[in-house]
Amino acid sequence: MSEKSPLPPFEKGGSGGFAVDFWANLSRRLGSDLLLTQASGGNTSVKINDHQFLVKASGLRLGEVTTDKGWVLADYQAIRKGVPDIEKKQGVEAKSNAYQSLLTSSTLTRGPKISLEAGLHALLPNRWVAHVHSIAGQLLGLMPEEEARDFCFSLWGEDLKFCWIPPAVPGHELCSKVAENMSNVPQGQTVNLWILQNHGIAWGSDSDKKILGAVDAFEEPLRKRFGLHRYPPPVIEPLASHQRPAPKGKTWYQVRLPGWPTCHFDTTPVLTDFPGHFDLWSDTPPDFIQADDRTAHILAASPREIDGHAQVFYAHALVSTIARQEGWFRPLPPAAVHAIKILLIERPAEIY
Repeated sequence: MSEKSPLPPFEKGGSGGFAVDFWANLSRRLGSDLLLTQASGGNTSVKINDHQFLVKASGLRLGEVTTDKGWVLADYQAIRKGVPDIEKKQGVEAKSNAYQSLLTSSTLTRGPKISLEAGLHALLPNRWVAHVHSIAGQLLGLMPEEEARDFCFSLWGEDLKFCWIPPAVPGHELCSKVAENMSNVPQGQTVNLWILQNHGIAWGSDSDKKILGAVDAFEEPLRKRFGLHRYPPPVIEPLASHQRPAPKGKTWYQVRLPGWPTCHFDTTPVLTDFPGHFDLWSDTPPDFIQADDRTAHILAASPREIDGHAQVFYAHALVSTIARQEGWFRPLPPAAVHAIKILLIERPAEIY
């Protein structure tokens, strides 16, 4: 297509139209569970023909998408072909810029920006791909690899195709590490599970129903294994201006984690979303202050923004707490934290 279109090049009700319906339903189902997705993290895609795929737009939350809103149409073959050239660039910023340019040039629709993780979805061979920031999945990625493999096979059997990706900066670096493992992933009827350490998991299959089945089969026993039911969601309360003055147009909120049996949280980044949402590692005034091991003061411009920030704080505190209890705590490398801070990480958008 020489000109970007505001609508997909297929009629609703045809094969592409049904793909939109099923994609939206899958996205909302995954986005309705705080233990699966937080804020605008996580994304889904479906390949509708030999060149084009639908992928979640940047900024919009999975639970908010519809058949008319929240997706981008792009040329996944163009993304696949362009990824190897990115590694020829020198430096993180040059690679990031090249990657962003590749995603933009491969986009076929006007409007919302394509997801930063579209490269991951383009590379994976399956028609349907769901990447979620599952709390249980993130803990699975911090477990010793052999223990994690044994646990996964006990739930699904040896037919599961299991891939283990070491910590990577979202975007071009994650694509590079996934590409290195592509030879181990068959296409066809199998269900593939990608463990993205310190980031989440990605499911791939030939149908959305198989992905939902895999999520259901894994989440319940994993949540039981880690006792996630014992850790209720956060409570958000605005702070009065005399308690903590805020810049114009913003409010400080207190976010608490009441009722937790124990909490071992600090600001050491263990999940990629944490440095993506909060600026604690620069000379600018902080937007996140740890009041105690169960409470944070977070600066936000709207109820939507504080809701997203609180979800990320909750996920980070929960993974940190259980990983420390189990002896698996492994923070992100400092170089990765720095790289994440200079990228355009997905944050909750206010445009929808």
